[in-house]
Amino acid sequence: MSDLGFDQLDAVAEAVASLLRSIPERWTTFDEDALTAVEQRALFLLVAAGLVERRFALRVEMAGQPGAIDASASATGERGLAEALEPLLAELWTRWSDAFKSWKSGEAADASPFRVSRDGSGEWRLTEHGVMARADLDVETPSEGASAFVGCRQRTLDFVLRTGRQRHRPAVDGAGRLIRLADVRAEAAPEQTAPAAPTQVSLANAGEIAAAFRDALLPEIVEALQSQRHTDDANANAQAHDETDADTELPPSLSENQITIMRTM
Repeated sequence: MSDLGFDQLDAVAEAVASLLRSIPERWTTFDEDALTAVEQRALFLLVAAGLVERRFALRVEMAGQPGAIDASASATGERGLAEALEPLLAELWTRWSDAFKSWKSGEAADASPFRVSRDGSGEWRLTEHGVMARADLDVETPSEGASAFVGCRQRTLDFVLRTGRQRHRPAVDGAGRLIRLADVRAEAAPEQTAPAAPTQVSLANAGEIAAAFRDALLPEIVEALQSQRHTDDANANAQAHDETDADTELPPSLSENQITIMRTM
């Protein structure tokens, strides 16, 4: 059994506990780029588990197209991100669908024409469940069996990391909302263009080209939000995944359930 799997899992668990203790109950600005890669993964998992809510700002641009769209949103839980991004994707589809169709018919069809950037600063706060989870960190596990039912440190960490007796827990849906949506060109020339407002258009079952549009954008958005720094041990971690047993696997940055939710928007 590889020590790498255990070491990384322990590191993420410690980062989860540390962030739960330090993130306040009221909205506070933080610099996500100042977090380590392990802390960023821990934050992503805390948000997915519904214990932390975050606000973030994105800028989306498309190759060959003027201007950009700025958006800010808040989300918690696994469905929260999808809920927050749906009106943004609809607005981008309204604006760039024709350009995207032309792109798909060209020689660069397999590449993504989108660039998504994120402001390094953001806001975070504990949810009400996060406040309870923080209190549980000070409760030691009464017994191995009781950790599945009694609020304690081990149950909290297992819940966030989906390990041990919480490995197959139900997903936390959560909630999300789009806070602001603006055309960058509108800010540069307000007398010419009004700020963009969310367009009530759904990409669900919108056809093959809409699905391709969504699938090209979502990885860019998720990567910008996760901000995972690339490390040299990626291949080693993949090998460790095969060598460790089920309860010691490092949780993925994006769960299968989250991927499914995002793709059904």
